[in-house]
Amino acid sequence: MQLYICDRNYCDFMVYHESEDSSTHEYFVETITKCQETDKIWRAMKEKLICFYKNLFVNGKIYMCDVAPEIVCPTLPKQIPFRQPS
Repeated sequence: MQLYICDRNYCDFMVYHESEDSSTHEYFVETITKCQETDKIWRAMKEKLICFYKNLFVNGKIYMCDVAPEIVCPTLPKQIPFRQPS
């Protein structure tokens, strides 16, 4: 989605791997371009991203309370109570 945020028509995705002893290295490059499939994904994500950032930044302050609470607290979806220290 960086293609759309940066208003580019393509980007190069590169993965680089170096052996532990640095004697060899490999890399893979794939050019990613805008297409109908990426346009469809972008349209589906755009409103969610706008809502996310509007809720995250209020008056220049960052608020994490409404931002993916299940990421902040993995027990939330399972309704597991917090462990109380003894």
